[in-house]
Amino acid sequence: MGFKGAIFDMDGTLIDSMPIWKTICADYLKSIGYIPEDNLYKQLISMDLLEAGEYFRERYGVKQSVDEICRGINSMLMDFYSNRVKTKPGLHRYLEKLRQGGVKLCVATATDRVLAEAAFKNNGILEYFEGIITCGEAGAGKSSPDIYIKALDIIGTEKADTMIFEDALHAAWTAKKAGFRVTGIYDAAAEGQHEQIKMLCDRYVSSWEDLL
Repeated sequence: MGFKGAIFDMDGTLIDSMPIWKTICADYLKSIGYIPEDNLYKQLISMDLLEAGEYFRERYGVKQSVDEICRGINSMLMDFYSNRVKTKPGLHRYLEKLRQGGVKLCVATATDRVLAEAAFKNNGILEYFEGIITCGEAGAGKSSPDIYIKALDIIGTEKADTMIFEDALHAAWTAKKAGFRVTGIYDAAAEGQHEQIKMLCDRYVSSWEDLL
């Protein structure tokens, strides 16, 4: 396979969850009495939830604390992650292939741990991963490589022996700049960026089935 460790993004990479992220933050703002801007999703696409909370406070004057904002959005998401979100086609078989090959696996996600664990339990894949690290736990979003460095500590592999799997351009760029090898995974949410992701990444696939 050419690598001993693998670090996976979650939303849009492992699970088909990006459509709900296009509307959830706008829905949250509406639920607390604010009118969201038309291009809110594009403003937030490279932010984690903590950064989005700061944006709401600065842009809209939201009075709730960042922690309260995060809890409010997470509560709206919990049913989706616990009961409805599905993995992308071919993922289970690819994870099993990696496990059989002795590859150590970790998840690096901007989504809070409680939602990630709910989604993985719902889809029966939690057992494949040595651990999960979130942007909140790493102390920075994916504009910083900190989350990937901390994921390396979890799986215990060297950077040169580790592959990162991402669907988003900004995250793939961060990982490449930090010296990682990156496989780009197609997701419809990266509309208009697919060619850039292809050019940036060491490998690009349209689905997990391409790697079986």
